[in-house]
Amino acid sequence: MPKPLSAPFVTAHGKELGLGRDTRVWQFLKAAAERPITEEQWRDFLRMSPWFEDHKHFMRDQVTAYRETGRLAAATYGMVQGKASVRDIDEKTKPWMLNSLYVPRTVRHERGAPLPRTYAVSDDFAALQREQDRLPKS
Repeated sequence: MPKPLSAPFVTAHGKELGLGRDTRVWQFLKAAAERPITEEQWRDFLRMSPWFEDHKHFMRDQVTAYRETGRLAAATYGMVQGKASVRDIDEKTKPWMLNSLYVPRTVRHERGAPLPRTYAVSDDFAALQREQDRLPKS
């Protein structure tokens, strides 16, 4: 995460978030964890991130590959950003917080309102649900 934020994101949100052209991705994520941003700003950050855009269908691609083996019995995934994923963020932090379906640690939301989501990950998760994977109805 030592790379700088994308120029389009800094242009769009730099002034309101206090970002400069030299702001690094890890610095932005640390700031968002300390002072959560809006869901629109989060979506823009992800959409303008070449790394995220190149990997946004990781869950879909992995589940498809596992299912094709015919051996997948169960799989688990980090549904919600945990406290640990946003603690002690620095230039060496792996960006696992970007892969959560729900992102309440970096994105503001009203109490009782639906949790903010990471758009591609949550959309793929919903699309991957199959009837044959559900428990039988009693």
